[in-house]
Amino acid sequence: MKKILAFVFAAVFAAGSSFALSFSVGGRGILSSDMSSASVQEWGTEFSSKNEFNGGFGAFANFTLLGGLGVQAEANVITSRLSFTSDTISSVDYSAWLLDVPVMLWWNADIWKLGFGLGAGLNFSTELNNDADWYSQVKAENAFKMGLVAGADVKFWLSDNFALVANARFVTDFQKKQVPVILGVETTTVEFTRRALYGGLGIEWKIFDVL
Repeated sequence: MKKILAFVFAAVFAAGSSFALSFSVGGRGILSSDMSSASVQEWGTEFSSKNEFNGGFGAFANFTLLGGLGVQAEANVITSRLSFTSDTISSVDYSAWLLDVPVMLWWNADIWKLGFGLGAGLNFSTELNNDADWYSQVKAENAFKMGLVAGADVKFWLSDNFALVANARFVTDFQKKQVPVILGVETTTVEFTRRALYGGLGIEWKIFDVL
């Protein structure tokens, strides 16, 4: 009986020692690149894409509860610029401001002054403007599109509460974007699945940390 009680006490102590409650917020600048491919729906024409580097900015909040596990929510505003070309049709250029809202299951770990984070979850993306230019004319879609996001962070803690943060994110939509396009006198639809990789550099402020 004593051995059982000792085992239960040890298990409770171990579980309690892994409990930590922390909340932090931060901001960053972003450099991104699209890796999308597109086709014209009616004609079945395949386009190759020329990817350009894009910029933006973002903010995030991280809530950690047990054993380094928690949730990270973000809001990232980035530009998206693509140029699609084919052998039979002139190039089609796309440019828009996008809002990404990732919500990820997140794991944090600290080793001395270094911190590491890994996470994955859902991303909600929408266009913020209607003036994208597909060749000559476009009507942009503004509805939020759901997709997947995965990411990693590396932090260097300057103090107990402030850190420099470098991170990387990969996002992809579940649905294809379908955009009406006027090519000469004909109207058709260009569709593509957004895939983007972006990195950022910023700061993080730990508001509270309870062990």
